[in-house]
Amino acid sequence: MRSWRRAALAIGTPPDAYTPHVLKVRIKDSISRIVMLFQSLEYPDLVLKQSYPPEHINHFRNGVQAHQRAASLLRDHPDLDVPALRHVDEETCTILMDHVPGRTVHDLLDLAELGLEDRHQVLGQAGRWIRAYHDATHAGTRQLNPTRMLEHADRMIGNVRSGSHLVPRRREFLKFADCIHPLAEAVRNREIHISATHGDLHLRNIMIHGQRVTGLDFGSVHNAPVGHDLARFLVNLGNFFHDPAPESQGGFLDGADATAFFAGYGPEFQHDPALTYLFPIQILTDWCALPKQRVDRNPLHQRRLKGVLLLTRHARG
Repeated sequence: MRSWRRAALAIGTPPDAYTPHVLKVRIKDSISRIVMLFQSLEYPDLVLKQSYPPEHINHFRNGVQAHQRAASLLRDHPDLDVPALRHVDEETCTILMDHVPGRTVHDLLDLAELGLEDRHQVLGQAGRWIRAYHDATHAGTRQLNPTRMLEHADRMIGNVRSGSHLVPRRREFLKFADCIHPLAEAVRNREIHISATHGDLHLRNIMIHGQRVTGLDFGSVHNAPVGHDLARFLVNLGNFFHDPAPESQGGFLDGADATAFFAGYGPEFQHDPALTYLFPIQILTDWCALPKQRVDRNPLHQRRLKGVLLLTRHARG
């Protein structure tokens, strides 16, 4: 609340004219974050996000720069945008931004399972926002060289194989890992598109309100194959909302959910060369984040594990 008063006064807004509401709290050993909504009858609603302890300043600055860049590039789009930043406090790693109405893609997909939203319409809208962001930051094309990501995957797999990193269903993990190198080598030197990455493109970082779609919570500014963002989003989708019958069309990337998403993003990217091998690498990355022992897994972990196992059985390759 001290940070709120400091930020509100910095933009000339009376802090006592607002009522605070906690939107999200994440507590971890390394860093914790809180997101709060401040509502007023007299002034526009605002959202404050703060990290504890303060993040490394370069990481914080990179995220702010990525957010500001995206907001500037999408400023004139009629229904795809990024919330404007009102204040940035580097000392406390706090940002104050406009409040965006709507629900996250994750929440809307939960409602879709109850028949209250159109699942495929939501995915298509998310695809449209991601494509607009990639188009706005497009940095050309280049030949695909998967070596660096293969080295990353080999380190991850090697740690599991040696037992220095424990994962649930280790045998299935290692069996699935065998597909990585053949998939990557099959697309080496193919032409791929390069754009700025979002950095953390999961289902809770895109919000939808009617036709308006908003992107949130950017990572550091850097360019990479668009397959990185696509893999992050689609694996997160599969972890929590697995396509009921992807095998009926040949695999998850050919299932109805992926088709709906790429109807918004662009059907020509449904089998983007980088995505074909980054998708299974992202599955393994998420798998490695799950506690080995059942007693250590919370309900969210269990849901993710179920999704990961389904993805491995239906992933292409």
